[in-house]
Amino acid sequence: MRFCGAGTRVGKQNAGAKKLDENGKPFWPGKYTVYLCKGAPGKTGFHVAMKEEHLDAIVIELALARIERPDFLARIGQHDQDVDAERQALLAEIEGHQQWLEQVHVEAERRRDISYLTRQEDLVRPKIETAEAKLTLLAGVDPIILDLARSGRPREIWAEHEENDDIGWCRHVIREVITPRILRASKQGRRGPDPDRVIPDWR
Repeated sequence: MRFCGAGTRVGKQNAGAKKLDENGKPFWPGKYTVYLCKGAPGKTGFHVAMKEEHLDAIVIELALARIERPDFLARIGQHDQDVDAERQALLAEIEGHQQWLEQVHVEAERRRDISYLTRQEDLVRPKIETAEAKLTLLAGVDPIILDLARSGRPREIWAEHEENDDIGWCRHVIREVITPRILRASKQGRRGPDPDRVIPDWR
């Protein structure tokens, strides 16, 4: 299995089979947009190509699935044994605080005592915020990505930006999370996105 590590550019490919015009001359009925590798330096042509909408769909799904992972903040950014250990400890601390608050919610409802919940949240929320701030410094990750990961609703937020045609924001998120590599097509005639052709290089 071969892949190309070169950068990509946007190009056009002919769609469908050739047809004949009213004068009997052949023509292509249409074109569609593709990503093409830039090829090896000093050589013409390209190694791999993929339909733009197919690669976009695959990469977006990979990136959002990655951000949704519980261990996302522990894996993105710097990679150092000591740093990773500290990250895991902070994530465990945050999870412990959040589980405690969930128990407090249940107990406050049982007691019908909202002041009990308020007092506990006033004590625990600052601890969570302090641990999250430390985690942010360790990760060295773009603030937009951190906010997206912590939101608990990355797909909904992504959809909102897509609906608003915020292409710059969407491209920024992808660049901060993943660099895809495209493999050559191995299945002739396959239609639709082929995730097996995309290798994610995670940031």
